[in-house]
Amino acid sequence: MLKDIANDISRADRFDKAAAIGAAAALKSIDIFATEAACRVDKMGRMSIKIKAVKQKDTVINKMRVMKAIAATLDRDFSVPNVVEKGKDVFITLSEAPAFKISTGVCQITAGGGSMCGDSYRFLEDGFGRFFVLLSDGMGTGGAAAVDSALSAALFGRLIKSGINPDSALKIINSSMLFKSTNESTATLDVAGIDLFTGHTDIYKAGAAPSLVKHGSRVGSATGGNLPIGILSDVSFYKSSIKLKDKDIVLMMSDGASGDGLEWIKRELENCGDATAQSLAENIAASARRHRSDGHEDDITVIAAILEKAV
Repeated sequence: MLKDIANDISRADRFDKAAAIGAAAALKSIDIFATEAACRVDKMGRMSIKIKAVKQKDTVINKMRVMKAIAATLDRDFSVPNVVEKGKDVFITLSEAPAFKISTGVCQITAGGGSMCGDSYRFLEDGFGRFFVLLSDGMGTGGAAAVDSALSAALFGRLIKSGINPDSALKIINSSMLFKSTNESTATLDVAGIDLFTGHTDIYKAGAAPSLVKHGSRVGSATGGNLPIGILSDVSFYKSSIKLKDKDIVLMMSDGASGDGLEWIKRELENCGDATAQSLAENIAASARRHRSDGHEDDITVIAAILEKAV
């Protein structure tokens, strides 16, 4: 685990001097004269630029012109820049623009109408262009399950944002669950990591219920037979990958939603049309409650994430 963390840290950002010079030249072509320029490329290959320039008399900084000039020179797409003027100095910051954005929806129904849900979820970006959806299901229902799932989801999210890879983060959380108390603490962990630049998506499962992915007109499932965290000292994710495109959907759920099988949920996805992520999550959660036929009450959580082209 420590070796994996060390390898992650060693993949440090680098500075691209040639790109910085190119960005300064691009600004000069629109009468903005840079005195300092720095271009940083992160470990995923995404670029950000910071420029200090001297404002010329009567010059108006047009953000769209700045963005288009630098994008044309460096052959990359950038988001609209942030421009701050301080006296005669102008500070311009640009970040490479992702190709996609994510629309999310979530619906939770507690077992027996209770006040506490044993499932916890998180949405977050890791700072390197990846959007993560996290879902944890604490064993059982009520307060104890809620504590275990909240601990797993919150800690995993913090580790991902700090730059730790999912496999190492899982091992750290598993150790926390094993040693946090003398009572048994177990929870599933279900993670979807979506690259907003490429659409490449990794789905990680530790004891979690199946997920469904609508890719074009087809619906497939991602399953994993691994144990939940907090049981054994050695734990690992079951991982699957897919490259998503515009309008594709990732549907994640706790086992309270999939207890009556997946076929009816697949049909819901196939026929969802232009439904929003929120309406899709609500419809499937409500239907899951009606479909339960085993007489067993369980918390239900349904999360829908729809990939969309960034404007």
